[in-house]
Amino acid sequence: MTRWGICLMAGLMVLAICSVVHGRTWRVERDGSGDYTVIQQAVNAASSGDTIQIGPGRYTEITPFTWGDVIVWLDGTKSLTFLGAGTDATIIGPAVFPDPSPYNDYGFGCTYGDVTIRVENLRIENQSWCGLAMFNREVILLDCVIDYCFYGASIREPVSNLTIQSCQFINGPYLGASTAIWCEAPHAEIRDTLIENYLLGFSGDSTGATDVLVTGCRF
Repeated sequence: MTRWGICLMAGLMVLAICSVVHGRTWRVERDGSGDYTVIQQAVNAASSGDTIQIGPGRYTEITPFTWGDVIVWLDGTKSLTFLGAGTDATIIGPAVFPDPSPYNDYGFGCTYGDVTIRVENLRIENQSWCGLAMFNREVILLDCVIDYCFYGASIREPVSNLTIQSCQFINGPYLGASTAIWCEAPHAEIRDTLIENYLLGFSGDSTGATDVLVTGCRF
């Protein structure tokens, strides 16, 4: 093969690798200027490795199941990144907590799967059961606010790695029972995070979390 052919082959390989690593960005905008106006529509269209960029607005559209109603439902087959426009701009959940509570509302829910779900820079609020209920391999939560959710984040087996950084878990709706972070992941890092007005801030001592670092946090 000529030198030019080798260079061309190398260039094509780099482009292929970059396309796999970076994936596509799907835009969800309430005003219709993006690819979709509903988050779940973007999730359904996305491929593993893609990013879903969520614009300002309140998102309340649910996917109903016999066991509950989920605003962002993930089937465990795709690694996805969700990027909001800010914790006061992109809001997942209704404006008012359901009363009487049905205890079956979820902001984000991911079933079993060898995938990574990353959620950044948005607010999840007024969920009668879980802000996030995750059963996938890895969960990353950055710069988010979880407000008035019975469980802020329920990170269940078989999740193996949990990272929470620069977040706020605030205003558990029932101070006698609410838990900010329920963690069964054996490896967990919680950094620079505020946990306020919950009965339990972090529960992991008897649920499988054996390698845990909590640093720079305020309870």
